Amino acid sequence: MIDRPALRSIFVLALVSATVLALSACTGSGGSSAPSGGSAQPPAAQPPAKAPSQAAPSGQAAPAPQPAVSSGQAAAPTPLPTSAPAASKEKRRILYGSSAQGSSFYVHAVSVGRLWNAEVPEVGVTNVEAGGCADHFKRMEKGEFLAAPICPDEAYRAWHGLDEFKGRSGTVARYLYVYSLAPNAWAVRRDARVSQLEELDGKPWTAGTKGSGTEKQSIGIFEALGILPKLTSGGLQDLIQDVKDRRLIGLVKTQPGPRTIDAATQELLVSVPLDMLSFTPEQEQKVRDRFPYYTFMTLEKDQLTAGFPSRTVRTVTQTLGTAVHKDLPED
Repeated sequence: MIDRPALRSIFVLALVSATVLALSACTGSGGSSAPSGGSAQPPAAQPPAKAPSQAAPSGQAAPAPQPAVSSGQAAAPTPLPTSAPAASKEKRRILYGSSAQGSSFYVHAVSVGRLWNAEVPEVGVTNVEAGGCADHFKRMEKGEFLAAPICPDEAYRAWHGLDEFKGRSGTVARYLYVYSLAPNAWAVRRDARVSQLEELDGKPWTAGTKGSGTEKQSIGIFEALGILPKLTSGGLQDLIQDVKDRRLIGLVKTQPGPRTIDAATQELLVSVPLDMLSFTPEQEQKVRDRFPYYTFMTLEKDQLTAGFPSRTVRTVTQTLGTAVHKDLPED
């Protein structure tokens, strides 16, 4: 059994260290001052590997944790943990949902997994590449993921039985910690000559990575505002390439912090001039009327990086946090 005070201390250390690692990987040495035309590249992530298919037998150490499993591979469901402590030599195996490679959130999740493995010998964490918050929550409900980033709006709707959770409540997730505010960048190609949200009507656009909380949130916002773009859904790298090739004029991408640009957004800025769209006071009120649990924040000119945004904008934001399955025992 893990001593509870010690475990709490370890998780605090994991939070602080992982966040520093993630932000360092996202921003390099300059953070918000990196020029949009620079040569920054997205942080390297571990190559996908198959997740372990079964738990190690009692009394035998589990295999060493593997790198992230691609979302295209079928990860074997993990039986829900019981309240009984693991045997003294048996690791508690945890599949950790880790967003899409190329995203700063993937880097953070992998950093946390490495730190847990290094500092908590009683657990064995394997990072699993997945679609995002919505996908994480579904797989946590199935018992596949015991830890993952979960978006607060998703958790709120689940807890209160709203929208896609109507008629049932999803109370499977418990927040372990919250570590940042995350503004959504409604990023548009400058050569598209679109300066207002309503001008996206009928335009090729993506609301976010398939299965992500950003995609779910952005589609709801479009519906609340009566804007009907031609939406495309897909994997992060495919969507980035579509914007580069002008098949899409822009995308919605959550940023890892109010002064930290996301790796995928930075990758786009290297070759594509982008700017951010802003919500008007009337649009913001319409969104709040439909989704009272959504919040907005102001981003000043150059707040994420030089030239992005090019002016003061209002945008939707959310908190970022890691949740664990409610049946994961404290010890």
